[in-house]
Amino acid sequence: DRVKNKMGDDLYIMNPDVAYEMYREGYLEDLSDLKAVQNLTKEALNQCTVDGKVISVPMTMLCYGLFVNRDLLDKYGLELPQTKQEFLHCCEVLKENGIMPMAANRWWMETFVLTQGLASLYIEDGREEKIAALNSGETPISQYMRPGFEFLQEMIDRGYFDADFAKNAETGDEKEQFMNQETAFVIHYDTAIQDQVYGTHQFKMAFIGFPTDEYGQVNLFNAAQRICINNKTTNLEMAKEFADQMVSKEVTADLLKNSGGFPPRKDVDFEQPEILATAYENVKAGRSMPGTNPEIDLEQWGTTSVMVQELYKGRSIDEIMEEFDERQMELVYQGQ
Repeated sequence: DRVKNKMGDDLYIMNPDVAYEMYREGYLEDLSDLKAVQNLTKEALNQCTVDGKVISVPMTMLCYGLFVNRDLLDKYGLELPQTKQEFLHCCEVLKENGIMPMAANRWWMETFVLTQGLASLYIEDGREEKIAALNSGETPISQYMRPGFEFLQEMIDRGYFDADFAKNAETGDEKEQFMNQETAFVIHYDTAIQDQVYGTHQFKMAFIGFPTDEYGQVNLFNAAQRICINNKTTNLEMAKEFADQMVSKEVTADLLKNSGGFPPRKDVDFEQPEILATAYENVKAGRSMPGTNPEIDLEQWGTTSVMVQELYKGRSIDEIMEEFDERQMELVYQGQ
């Protein structure tokens, strides 16, 4: 709203879905000439580039995964799940013993949907061809999204998380359940190891990727705190200087030291907390993927989040897949 109403801001921090929309409507400056851009990691740069233009620069990278109460798993003879079937087995054993397997809010269950549905696009060969087929409409987006929604529906049907609670819960509302050891799994990003989130836990804790049968654990890896510049600003050079400083090596190192996480820059050394070792291993081994990718015309993270909430309301998977395909084809027709 501030962008569209021309309220005079020089810079913004935007979520990716909003940034992509603002760029396509002609509001954002191309930041390709910033010094910081030359040092961004491949993952960070790919997520912030649209049509060859760098529309934002991220201050950090967030790695989404599952925080796990290992004490609860150990109590019932369970191992950290590597695959979807192993995860479902953990959930069933926990439920049989009176433990709600997972706590959820209304925003982050799309992480399961995205990893189950789109991991193949990033981990297997032929990524460019597959994306081109999506953007042309040759491949319906539902072909990728259906497996993830079917998995989520299975979790709801089996009672592996409280869907009635989740559909109304905001981010953080599920914290108490996890910290009180009422549940074994919860979704969050890596910096939740800080004291103000899960850092004061009184149990053995792990952080893992989302289990898939085909690839093992897969972490979602998002460029975050993305700085964008208003292309109508009268202070363009000063705004660019500010953005460069906020994504500088020094500021990035300081953020990592105080908040943890992954650096968006490739020239920053950082201490890797032991509790995040599995996530670092997954990312290094290529078992990671972006939550949303600007190379795909249909925005994925926000769209999937909205559709998950429709699933909570009782809409069928077939209806949701039909809407996904309709949104995809609208963009195909617009591009012709």
